[in-house]
Amino acid sequence: MSSVFKATITNSNLIGICVASILLISLGFLFVKKRIFNKTWIPAFSKLVLEVSLPAIAFRGFMSSMTIELLKQQAWIILISFVMHGVLCFLAWIWSKFQHKIPAFIKNANSNSVLGTLSAKTDGDIPQQRVMVMFMLLVFGMTTTFGLPVLAEFYKGTPHQSNAIISASIYNFPQRIFLYTYGFIVLTGMKSSKQNFKKNMKVMLTNPTLLITFFGFVLWLLQLIPSLGAHEVMLNKPINIATQNGEIVVEKYANYGLWFQRIYIDQNNERYIYNFAQNLYTKTNLAPSGYMNFSTTIPFVFNVANMIAAICTPIVWFSVGMKMGESKLKHVFSDKWAWIYTIIKIIVMPAIILGILKALNNSGHIDKITGLSIVVIFSTPPGAVPTSLSLSHNQAPHFTARASALSTLASIIFIPTWIVISEVTFT
Repeated sequence: MSSVFKATITNSNLIGICVASILLISLGFLFVKKRIFNKTWIPAFSKLVLEVSLPAIAFRGFMSSMTIELLKQQAWIILISFVMHGVLCFLAWIWSKFQHKIPAFIKNANSNSVLGTLSAKTDGDIPQQRVMVMFMLLVFGMTTTFGLPVLAEFYKGTPHQSNAIISASIYNFPQRIFLYTYGFIVLTGMKSSKQNFKKNMKVMLTNPTLLITFFGFVLWLLQLIPSLGAHEVMLNKPINIATQNGEIVVEKYANYGLWFQRIYIDQNNERYIYNFAQNLYTKTNLAPSGYMNFSTTIPFVFNVANMIAAICTPIVWFSVGMKMGESKLKHVFSDKWAWIYTIIKIIVMPAIILGILKALNNSGHIDKITGLSIVVIFSTPPGAVPTSLSLSHNQAPHFTARASALSTLASIIFIPTWIVISEVTFT
């Protein structure tokens, strides 16, 4: 157990992510305190994230292969993700449905009483908004920029790395659907009513991130059509192709390779793809992939999307620090709601999901790697997207900034702890 814990806390990628987050939050805080940056710039930073980086993140999430076999293998992960996100979003909806019916004795409770404490404002944050934002930050963690790199580095050099990344990536798909639909509606303050229905639909249908999410999801699912996903086909008869070593005979081809080309395969299972620069076929290590796996089919698009998406997390962390700079630093550590959120997000929720996954592991529905991967995903701090939406639309912004900062610090300790606990639990 000690060796696993040591390997986790000395993980260079985990350390790098944690240091970067603390540094950027600290810089944002100091730049506002020293008046190098103006706190009124936060909306501009958020606009950059929401209108430029966020659409790239949404589309990049679907730049991967999908096959019937993979869907069958990961069915339980998809089910778990849909159920967990569905239940949490339903609880949030229940709250939004009845929040206007809060009894007067709660609204008018003495500030020193338990009821008064629970219903009190935090630096101007409206209690109802704070609870809704807390729900959203609990549901949508920093899975892509925090969870995936940790898993990739933790399993680096082992045969389990690809399984861990695939499990976490598959888990993220239902999350994205809920985030860019229900999460977007809640965190932008859209009111669900008959009067606002047309207005809300217009906002949703003209929002680039939502459009790209639905568009990307449809394109991703189309890979389930055999001819559009990764597949191999036997040729009617062998053909000759020109290579650096002369002509060779190939018996089958596979789709898709670079620029959506066919990858030809000889009887020794060597793969060849056409090289436009040399005007002949050369050996390749590329594995056939679905057409949406842009890292293989059109890598320049994948790289551009990666670059644009990469600006999201640093800007959000910086904005969190700037928002914290509007008040004293001690308020971060004295905000009871930030502590309540952190305890639930980093300790309670991973513990609950660990118990559920252990039962599924015992019944043979998921393996150890999948279980550990999902536990890590659940123990990440709030995602950059919901945090940015909350800050830019002034939905309990003070709570958002403090909860994000505090839970990020807590995750530095608890992610390694949960990895160790998961290693022992699933062994």
